[in-house]
Amino acid sequence: MDRPQLQHLADFLARTFSEFGLVHDYQALAELRVGTLWMDIRFGHTLFNGKELKTLVTPQRLRSGLDMELGGDAAILLEEATLKVRFDTELHDEQREQAVRWAHPTGRFISCKIQCRSRIGTKLETATGLHSETLEWPYPFHVAGGEEEGTQTRPSNPPSE
Repeated sequence: MDRPQLQHLADFLARTFSEFGLVHDYQALAELRVGTLWMDIRFGHTLFNGKELKTLVTPQRLRSGLDMELGGDAAILLEEATLKVRFDTELHDEQREQAVRWAHPTGRFISCKIQCRSRIGTKLETATGLHSETLEWPYPFHVAGGEEEGTQTRPSNPPSE
């Protein structure tokens, strides 16, 4: 695997944390509040502030995405595939991000600042990817088919004026 491929995978992993099915972990992340999440994507180990955390779905989704990008098993093809996410969440009484319209907002919102750093490596080289973003979602967050029927799981864009 050459350097550009490794860099592509590192960038993919860093930015994908916030894009790849995070909807299933919104509530869990809101409960964690502030800290560092570390994931060994190859083997599914996840730590939060140094303590094992087994409740997140996102690491398995990231592994699947990485396997697809690689065209094979990340545990076999790579020596290292880790993601470190520093995040800080705040609870607000109203939505701050006005460019997004949620289907069934709850009135309260979580704002989450994330800084992602991924490392993808083979025996010969290692690449690092970085991504920072601020996310916002309704709190509590209900997944479609869950407690609140008809709740959409993704934001919809506001209509054009």
